[in-house]
Amino acid sequence: MASGAGSPFSLRPMPAGDRKPKNLAEFIARMNVHSDGFRNVREDDLHKEIEAQKHGAGDSTNLDSTDGSDTENDAESSVDLRAARDEILRNIEIAHRNAMLTLDFVSLLLSKETPVQAGMTLSPELREMVGIGTLGATNLSASNLTKARVQENKLVATGRKLLDINNTADSILSAAARLQKEISLETKYWAEVLAVSDSGWSVSRLPQEPQTMGVKFGFSESGAEFRANSLAPMRRADDGSVNLDTGGLGGDSKRLLVSIEKDGKVVGRSSLPEVLSEDAPLESRVLEARNSIFAQELWHEINREGRTLLSYNVRLESSAVTYGLDANTNIVFKLVTLGDEADLGGPPDSNSEDGNAETICTVLYLLLSYGHRQNGRKRSQQPLLSAAQGRQAHPPHYLLRPILAYLHFEGLVQRCIRFLSDLTAILQSAGITTAAYTISESPVTLRSLLPASESLLAVLLDPLSFRAELTITPEARLEIVGHTFTAQYVTGQFRVGLLPPAGIPSGQGGDAPAAGDGNTPPDNTTANPLFRAFPPGDGYPSLDEVLIYVRQAIPRVLADRYEGLAAEWTAAAAAAAERGGQHESPEWIVSIDGKAVRDHDTEDRGVRFELYGTAAADGDDDDDGDGNYGDDGSDGGGGDPSRLRELRVTGDLFADGKPARRSWVWTAAGEEAEEAPGGRLDDVVRQVLLCP
Repeated sequence: MASGAGSPFSLRPMPAGDRKPKNLAEFIARMNVHSDGFRNVREDDLHKEIEAQKHGAGDSTNLDSTDGSDTENDAESSVDLRAARDEILRNIEIAHRNAMLTLDFVSLLLSKETPVQAGMTLSPELREMVGIGTLGATNLSASNLTKARVQENKLVATGRKLLDINNTADSILSAAARLQKEISLETKYWAEVLAVSDSGWSVSRLPQEPQTMGVKFGFSESGAEFRANSLAPMRRADDGSVNLDTGGLGGDSKRLLVSIEKDGKVVGRSSLPEVLSEDAPLESRVLEARNSIFAQELWHEINREGRTLLSYNVRLESSAVTYGLDANTNIVFKLVTLGDEADLGGPPDSNSEDGNAETICTVLYLLLSYGHRQNGRKRSQQPLLSAAQGRQAHPPHYLLRPILAYLHFEGLVQRCIRFLSDLTAILQSAGITTAAYTISESPVTLRSLLPASESLLAVLLDPLSFRAELTITPEARLEIVGHTFTAQYVTGQFRVGLLPPAGIPSGQGGDAPAAGDGNTPPDNTTANPLFRAFPPGDGYPSLDEVLIYVRQAIPRVLADRYEGLAAEWTAAAAAAAERGGQHESPEWIVSIDGKAVRDHDTEDRGVRFELYGTAAADGDDDDDGDGNYGDDGSDGGGGDPSRLRELRVTGDLFADGKPARRSWVWTAAGEEAEEAPGGRLDDVVRQVLLCP
């Protein structure tokens, strides 16, 4: 279609599509539509057409089946274009006429009301034909909206608005009241939470419930099961207070109770706090939860360590751990519920040991805190562990071992004091006034480089030691040194050292040997007689062996002392006898076992010294007549070596020309069991040795 030179419209028809086949399939389909199809297509004709195209004659030649198709296509295209153009123009003309008719109708209708404005859009043909204002419109029925009805509708609308405003105001007031109540509840809740945070407790959101606040009251270095229960949710109650959820602790507050039993009766018990009231401040409830989980962990660690201390007389029962201090005394550890009288088992029979029980309980808590601190220090210093190593459980804390070592050490000191006290009392009752002893424990020295709490616990964990000096005679002096170690095993080490004679300072002069040097005898005749008579061993594994050594050393010291005195007495008696015409004087020597002074020639005369404990029988005399009385220094009945009963001196002499045996006994009470008149040990020995 040509450019619209004669048409006022710029519309163009859609371009007609090419009627040629688009592909081979369409071409074959068109060929099949014809009646002959491919029947008239021959190979010879195709070769001819190809040759003709090569020589330029193919432009006007085509197969019989397609001859004249281009001409037909051009004719059909022209017809289609003209028909499409005519159709478009016809539709446009119809639309234009309808629009103009509608405009004339509306303009004529409005010309009665507004003739000036309507005349501007009215067509001249219609104006000349009918004129202006010839068409009008009127209302066929009157409206039912009266002024009264309109006023009534306004009043109804106003009332509805007022009702909505009142309802809105009531809703706002109700929301304000609820908001005020919520603000007061939240203020109360957060005030308690803030008070807990200001007190030093760690407050954070719960990992599983980010909308809930929680407080951490446990210890970072506790076991995994206790760390998991050391974070308590702080939920808001209906009244705004904080409801501390400590369900992981079992609900009830726990404490460790230490009881001391003697002969089956409770003579001491550690104190327990009062049950916390329900309306207690949140800080107090958090502190109570901390104390409760701390007591539970302490009880758990005591049971773990107690399984490794069965050889130390520690017994694990269903609800208690018992340590047998001695045959009559037990220390019982138990986890009790506060306010439950059934766990306490009734009131104690006595309160004499309450202080010791309270001290033991306090030390256990301090030791567990010290263990936590040591674990934290090790964890911060050692390299990062693997996952397998991190899951390994910590070894049991040393909680019972230091207490067992301290109680064992105190028992050793008390036994040593009792033994030395009885020994010096017996010797003094026998007239040996130089017998005396002193005992001292290692001084407590705090370490200045450590905090006060750690320094105190370090002193408790350090080895304990004591030193006792015993003076039997001015020449015979010795010291007892004991150490108690707290490590994987509670062990003791004891040593007996010989001291220089009184008046000779230790280490002064070549004749004064160093204290404790029992292997090199001195040249000075005033040196300690035990160097040559009965030197101590290098070390002793128990206090019993030390006391047995001392019990065996006492008779030997006395025998050595009276050997020298016997020589002096005999020399004086011989001088007097020589002036009287008598020349016979015996020679006195110490027996082979070192406990007796015998006549060197006949061995029929002499004295023997023995020290007996409380388990020795009264009839422990020399039944076989060999002059040996308890050479092993034991009690004969397997008693306690620290308990002494008596010093017994047995004298062999001649009475009325016949051999006789007499005994003298001195006890710690100063009693002398002898029918014949006697006195001090010097007088008794002199009487026996100088008896004609």
